[in-house]
Amino acid sequence: ISNASRGGRTIDLIINTQKFTWVIHPHFGTANKQYSRKQRNLKFAPLMASRYEVEVKVKSARDLKNVNWRHGPVKAYAVVWVDPARKVSTRVDEEGDTCPRWDETLVVPLDRPIEDAVLYIDIVHAYPEEDTKPLIGSAKLPLRELVDDVGIGEPATRELKLKRPSGRPQGKLEVQVCVRDTRYRGPDPYYA
Repeated sequence: ISNASRGGRTIDLIINTQKFTWVIHPHFGTANKQYSRKQRNLKFAPLMASRYEVEVKVKSARDLKNVNWRHGPVKAYAVVWVDPARKVSTRVDEEGDTCPRWDETLVVPLDRPIEDAVLYIDIVHAYPEEDTKPLIGSAKLPLRELVDDVGIGEPATRELKLKRPSGRPQGKLEVQVCVRDTRYRGPDPYYA
C-alpha cells in the first residue's frame, strides 16, 4: 500500500493483491461527495507491461468556465488517462483561476493497440463545495491521428478544445504529446 503527499499533491493510493490492483485516485476522493463509495473504490484488471507509453506535457488552459463562481476562483488540475484504471494527474494550480498553467510532464502506459487508443484529459476543480460540480471540461485525442502525423517517438503540440459535460465547447488546453516505444534499444554501432 502506498499513499503519499508531496508539496500539496496527493498521489494515488494503490493496493496490489494477487489477482487485482485497486486504485483510489484523488479524482474519485472523498472530497468529491457526488461520487458514490462504489465509484471511488474501483476494482481494476491487473497491471500489465506495455510496449508503448504516452508522454504528455500538460502546459496550460485558457478561457475555462469558473464552476466555483459562488465561492471564489477555480483551483484546477488535469487528470490524464488512456485506461481509466490508470489515471495520472498534475498538481493543482492555485493561482491561475480560469487560465491555469501547469507545465508538467506525465507518463501514461499504453496497454492497447495504438489504433484503438484515445488519450482523455479532464480539467477538474480541486476543492468543490457541495453545490459545485468539479468537472470543468474534457478533451480527447485519438493517438492514431498523432502517430500518423508525427510518428513514434516524436513530440507534437496540440491545442485541444475542452467541452463541458453538456457537450458545449468551453476553453482550450495546450498539450505536448509523444508516443514512445519502451523496448530497450542498444547503442548505435561505432564506426572507426
